[in-house]
Amino acid sequence: KRSISDEKKIRKELEKKITAAQCEHLRWAYEKAKKEYETYEQRITDLSDFIYTAEKEIERQRKQESGGNA
Repeated sequence: KRSISDEKKIRKELEKKITAAQCEHLRWAYEKAKKEYETYEQRITDLSDFIYTAEKEIERQRKQESGGNA
């Protein structure tokens, strides 16, 4: 069984963990990494979209040059 003393120690440790500078730093690092990851993923999407659009435009130009209708 846990004693009242143990409960007080556990509550004190919890309070220290919640307010600790390390906790704040980890939260900051998490948010920063999350934003960087989202930016990275968005860049992949942007590049894929650009390539798709460029390929369609090249195809359209080739059809025009060969006398076909776009």
